[in-house]
Amino acid sequence: MNSKKTTLHALKWSTIGSILPRVANPLITIYIARLLVPEAFGLIAIATIVISFLQLFLVSGFTTALIQEQGDQYEIVNTANFIFSFNLIISVIFFLIIIFLSPTIAQFFHNTEAKLVVSVLSLSLVIHAFGDVKLAMSQKNMDFKSVFQPIATY
Repeated sequence: MNSKKTTLHALKWSTIGSILPRVANPLITIYIARLLVPEAFGLIAIATIVISFLQLFLVSGFTTALIQEQGDQYEIVNTANFIFSFNLIISVIFFLIIIFLSPTIAQFFHNTEAKLVVSVLSLSLVIHAFGDVKLAMSQKNMDFKSVFQPIATY
């Protein structure tokens, strides 16, 4: 593909990948709210608050640096390996912190069931760490179609 075609192709998939989750997420939330009783939906909301707060610290800018990394393929692979390892270690540490603090979190929200829900759903921090570098490398290569497809199937 020439440069213009590649750019247009990347722009199309990047736009779809940005708009679709913003439309789908509220619809999914409404659907889940209709399925669950208010107490269960509240538990999910508690877990989402805790996990979203910690994700602010996980989005450290390393993946952005990887996207902008210039150099030969060997340097880029070494940087990607470091970022993968770092993100995975930090994610596991945050997961363990949540496990350790889950009784306190449950007490803070006055909901004993939140302990288990927050603990289980915090595993998503570790799961996401496995895909962050692949996502960044796909964005670096302007392969937004492969970025979008997992979002669409999620």
